[in-house]
Amino acid sequence: RYEKQLSLLDDKKFAVPPLVPVMVDVKPSDAKLLTEERIQMLTSIGVELAPFGANVYKVNTVPTWAIHDPQFYVEDLLHQLFEEPSIQPDKLRLYALASKACKTSIKAQDVLTMEAMQSLVNRLFECQYPYTCPHGRPTMVQFSKRQLEAMFNRSGF
Repeated sequence: RYEKQLSLLDDKKFAVPPLVPVMVDVKPSDAKLLTEERIQMLTSIGVELAPFGANVYKVNTVPTWAIHDPQFYVEDLLHQLFEEPSIQPDKLRLYALASKACKTSIKAQDVLTMEAMQSLVNRLFECQYPYTCPHGRPTMVQFSKRQLEAMFNRSGF
């Protein structure tokens, strides 16, 4: 998902209004951090915000590839911006893509068909970087025969 999102970055200059109006609430302490410089940084990556009352901002535009969940995308960007005030625009954008990719991926309790599992593995090995997620966590682990046998209380097979 992350690499697919990266391929859509070419659309970053094409900002569009959300399909449904989006408002984001920020804590008063965070609202003070939304300086004109930071609002311009967000605009440079396709997110245009406008004040809409005390500690509320209206989202006027988002990148076209974020149109399906603009609320989540903008709130995630703001969270990262408040956590790391000196972050650069490109790093902020990559963070948002990585977060979106992870949060929309298959979870541990999801039930998959055998075909879906095979498709997932096939797509994983089509990736440029198949061994870790964008946050650095492994996407697969390797067990020796001995470790596998120990997990099933077997040995010597």
